[in-house]
Amino acid sequence: MVTYRGQPVGTVAAHDPETEALNYDQVFTRDFAISAFAFLLDGRPEIVRHFLTTAVRLQSHERQLDCFKPGEGLIPASFKVTGDGVDERLTGDFGEAAIARVAPVDSGFWWLLTLQGAMNRSVGGFALCSD
Repeated sequence: MVTYRGQPVGTVAAHDPETEALNYDQVFTRDFAISAFAFLLDGRPEIVRHFLTTAVRLQSHERQLDCFKPGEGLIPASFKVTGDGVDERLTGDFGEAAIARVAPVDSGFWWLLTLQGAMNRSVGGFALCSD
């Protein structure tokens, strides 16, 4: 479980203590969408809510037409928590750290799928939309 400021915000993509993580120590939007449904079915909607709000906070807010920088509204492909305590920071990855440097063209769809699942499970998805 990945936490940020004491709140669960997602799960790591993989964990192998015998190898150095490339970027598998990050929370991937696509991978977490699948985990979100398990958390919802298990009665743990707070993890899903924190994930959704974290990803939205990290989305690009700068309007631009540059093929090398994320455009406005793009949800990151993944994010990670760095630092400790008061120095904790969230860093979104828009393809710069991806193994194949792939742009996150599908992350917004996975985020919406997760939000839709949260709304269908009546865990405050509609309230989350108005936030």
